[in-house]
Amino acid sequence: MIRNLERMYVSALTGTGAAVGGTAAAPGVGTGLALALSAGETLSSLELSALFALSIAEVHGVPLDEVERRRTIVMGIMLGGSGSTTITKVAE
Repeated sequence: MIRNLERMYVSALTGTGAAVGGTAAAPGVGTGLALALSAGETLSSLELSALFALSIAEVHGVPLDEVERRRTIVMGIMLGGSGSTTITKVAE
């Protein structure tokens, strides 16, 4: 199950990145449009990463019925390596 989730996650990230990169590199596309597409891709990547993290948590049996727990998991992936330290301090 996790391997399938990983494949779908990587495939979605690769697809959005390739689409944005290809569009931005196309002749006639202005700098403003290329920047807007890049910003959209950043938000899309964040959303995909949050969905992936929550899916993995669900597979491992972490109950996601509480909004605060979902927020904590998403904040942890957004903060990166220092996120676990920060979340631990906040939780205490």
